Amino acid sequence: MDKPLKHISNIINTILCSTSIISRVQVFDGNQGQRELFKQDNIIIIIEGEWGLQRHSDRILLGQMSGAYVVFLLPELNYSDLEFTTDSRFSYVICNRADFYKFISVNNLWEDLYYVMQYTASILNIKLQIMLSCDLYSVIKHYLREINNNPELKGQVNVCDYITRRSGFSKSGTMMILSELKKGNYIDIERGRLIKIKSLPSGF
Repeated sequence: MDKPLKHISNIINTILCSTSIISRVQVFDGNQGQRELFKQDNIIIIIEGEWGLQRHSDRILLGQMSGAYVVFLLPELNYSDLEFTTDSRFSYVICNRADFYKFISVNNLWEDLYYVMQYTASILNIKLQIMLSCDLYSVIKHYLREINNNPELKGQVNVCDYITRRSGFSKSGTMMILSELKKGNYIDIERGRLIKIKSLPSGF
């Protein structure tokens, strides 16, 4: 599912014109303090930059994104164990949740918000399926394809680190399967970087 750029832009551009309900524009640096961003019932509107969210308890990466977005839309989720990754850098404003939804209603932005929330839910659903999977090979296969389909990742990132950072599986188990896939001529990996997927077996 593609990121709903037009709908994100509609919401952010409209809300930035209403300075009465948002904070001043601030710049976030992941190397500095950040827990205050998660303490109040606020929605964070990211204007530009790159960011990632991880669990504080085990540092498992839940997702990464670049560009504008609206974060913490779902009030039912527990954000207390979340933090932005240390390599996150972005500009943002904060809006009280009640004020945000009132603003959405007054400005008839529900359709735009629907597409943003649908995209958020789809990302969370995929991540949840991966995290609940007990089959290491299925997880590795998913992330190999994800790397292979992204020119910014293919040949650039360390495959083992990329997978363990997002799955919580051990490095030794991940390395073993990657090594066997390479030996079986299913994938080409050089210095830990994925060069090519030739074919992946259905099971391992």
